[in-house]
Amino acid sequence: MTTVQLLLFLYYLKRSLVFGLFFDMADWLLQYARYLSDGDLLGFLWSPHYEDRVATTRLVLLADIRLFGGVFYPFVVISLACVCLVAAVLVNAIRSDGPFGIPSAIASFLVVMLLLNPAVGITCGLPAYDNYPHVLALAALALHFFDDNGRAGRAAFFRRLLALLAGIGAGLASASGLLIWPILVWAAWRGRLSGRWIAATAICGCGYVALYLQGNPLLGHVFEVARAGPLLSVGNLGTIAAYFFGYAGLPWSHDAGLRLEGAAIGVVLSAVIVALCIRRGVIDPPGGLRERVEVGLLAFVLGTAVLAAFGRAHFESPNATAHVPVKYTIFLSVAHAALVAAALPWLRRSWDEANRRAAVQVGALLLGGLLIVQQIGLGETAVQKAAQVNASIARFMAGQRDQEMWLVLHMDGGTADRALQFMRAIGIYDFRPK
Repeated sequence: MTTVQLLLFLYYLKRSLVFGLFFDMADWLLQYARYLSDGDLLGFLWSPHYEDRVATTRLVLLADIRLFGGVFYPFVVISLACVCLVAAVLVNAIRSDGPFGIPSAIASFLVVMLLLNPAVGITCGLPAYDNYPHVLALAALALHFFDDNGRAGRAAFFRRLLALLAGIGAGLASASGLLIWPILVWAAWRGRLSGRWIAATAICGCGYVALYLQGNPLLGHVFEVARAGPLLSVGNLGTIAAYFFGYAGLPWSHDAGLRLEGAAIGVVLSAVIVALCIRRGVIDPPGGLRERVEVGLLAFVLGTAVLAAFGRAHFESPNATAHVPVKYTIFLSVAHAALVAAALPWLRRSWDEANRRAAVQVGALLLGGLLIVQQIGLGETAVQKAAQVNASIARFMAGQRDQEMWLVLHMDGGTADRALQFMRAIGIYDFRPK
């Protein structure tokens, strides 16, 4: 089943690729043009893109243009590598927890299947969204390397140092990467590290966040949200909750016909994640690498839902229906995979009971089958939407202009037009020499 899922994932990924000046790509090209003009590489990498710092994306852009003349494929390859890295971290966490028997194999295969879905393919196939795989991979690496007190010596010291560097890198992919710092402090406390390690992690995180916010419009956005009225008023709380549960209910809540059902799934999923984080992350005895990765990733995804609910909800239109972009589904896919990994103890207990073993087998087969059916349904939808977007971009490149382009291109302020002129001037992407 996992092989079928992989083949379908690659098939729909290929058919739903969107290359061109889709939204943020135009901004990145103009930022690259400014770098060519002033030669300030550090400024190019560090300067904020709205509330985010996207140095990892700009490095991929730099490599794509300098090495290949602009072909877009490096964005796809690196995004896919990041998804594979998250899968590898989760599977390794499963393998670290006792003998690798059939329950561990079931959990591992389901983790891979959950991460190979069309919504993740959309994120990987759109260069404008590539910072989401980056931040998830770096967060997963930070959790993987941040060893508890079960390891000691120089090797453990350098692994934890790598974890801190990965935490810094996560912020250079997206502002949501800053969420990893309180999680690393929790991991230091939970892993019974020395007070010096806990303090060092907290100081490093606080210092980095303070540096990150210098010259960043994120704080200004926070004040704008605060000015929208009492933040915790009944109306605003309803708006925040609707967006939060819509986010947690992705990908189903993105479908207009399943918005209510998707939000209901979001309510249940959020409750399960909160309960699991409290039980496994605080109450139960420390569980080592598997606990650190699973609970850490679940807390990270829950944090992104909170940030999105406060940052993206429309407080000026409290009665508007919460419409959460499908691009955020990659975060929920990681949460789904982490939940499966967290269910491993239950899977083992059920497998050891002869009268429940058949139920586990049937349940795993049913879930795998449902994921394949979902792959086909969502994949076909993704292909249709990608065709519409590519058609709009093609008309724009041909010199036509219409209102539909405003839905897929940064037309305001002539951003897309200036990016097009820059591409033509230096012969990159659509204008590179054949």
